Amino acid sequence: MVFDYIDYIWHRRAQWPDTYILLAFWSLNVLASICFGVFVTFQGTSSTIHRKFFHVTSSLIFISGLFFDRDFIWLSGWLMFCIFIIIELDSGIFLPLFLSPNDKSPHLYHLAGVAAVGVGDSVAAIVGSTYGTTRWPRFVILQMLIHVRY
Repeated sequence: MVFDYIDYIWHRRAQWPDTYILLAFWSLNVLASICFGVFVTFQGTSSTIHRKFFHVTSSLIFISGLFFDRDFIWLSGWLMFCIFIIIELDSGIFLPLFLSPNDKSPHLYHLAGVAAVGVGDSVAAIVGSTYGTTRWPRFVILQMLIHVRY
């Protein structure tokens, strides 16, 4: 059943010009991300603005797929998921797996990274809202909320 759906998407929908335009747009975003990554690497400094560039390009890829061809973004997402699973399986086969030397203790330390990101993001939001100098106008926030809601 899944393969029939993939066949439908690939043979029927791939003939539409929107799909080719979408692939060209995605390729352009990937190329821009690679070039920007090389530029930032040679520059030697990285900032939040540099990281946001990658967030923008990935959002553009996802949103354009949702607007123009939902089936194709579904297929592409599953294809990338399968590729990542294969890469992870290969890394488990050819590289030593991470094994904890202390299996008897509670495994809360495995969640330390998630906790650090959550606490760090919260502290950054509090400090930014308290000591930040640039304020967004109230109508911009209202427009964003309306856009997200509808």
